Amino acid sequence: MTDTATIAAMNQNEQTEWVALARSLTPDEWAAPSLCTGLSVRDVVVHIAAHIHREPRSARIAAAYVLTGFAVARTERRLDRWQRRRHAARSTDEIVDWLAEPISSPDSPTQLSELVIHQQDVRRAISRPRVIAADRLRAVLDFSASKDGNRSVNFANNRIGGLRLVATDLDWTLGDGPEVTGPGEAILVAINGRNQALSDLSGPGLPTLIRRTVKWSSKFASA
Repeated sequence: MTDTATIAAMNQNEQTEWVALARSLTPDEWAAPSLCTGLSVRDVVVHIAAHIHREPRSARIAAAYVLTGFAVARTERRLDRWQRRRHAARSTDEIVDWLAEPISSPDSPTQLSELVIHQQDVRRAISRPRVIAADRLRAVLDFSASKDGNRSVNFANNRIGGLRLVATDLDWTLGDGPEVTGPGEAILVAINGRNQALSDLSGPGLPTLIRRTVKWSSKFASA
């Protein structure tokens, strides 16, 4: 388990990288679709800036779940639409300045996971690859598959149960069963429900992961 001081430092580093990326985006890149179904790069930047500053508040999230019958994908889409309307008039410079403001929960592994995963949603979509620091990547992989991370991020355990995940570029493995192997970043993106990373993976467990991931992502396409 990574200690809170280390998580806080990782959050700061990840936020700094996010801000640098956002400041460098061209108008075409801001408008481009991200890996998040139905969301542009701008939508994702707004989403992550909002998330690290605790928007929306718990009461709005709870109300959205009630209105959608507790359907995760439909709730996420409802909240995304609300955020898009709320921040539609803000310039991209204003959005980046907001993203750069101090994180509300700097020692939160959920915040770190949101920052890392959503940065890849943008980078992969616009072909801006990076090398994620190994300790940061390992921490988010571990959290995604933990009980708390499963509930607070993307329900990864629903997709990786009964599989053995093996990163080929860092010392990290998880689980038992048919293997899925590949770069740690691709494993992270895939187990968090992004179909686009599946082609970077291999192994006898891959068909199972593909089936589960496609099923998960299809909920957002129809939400």
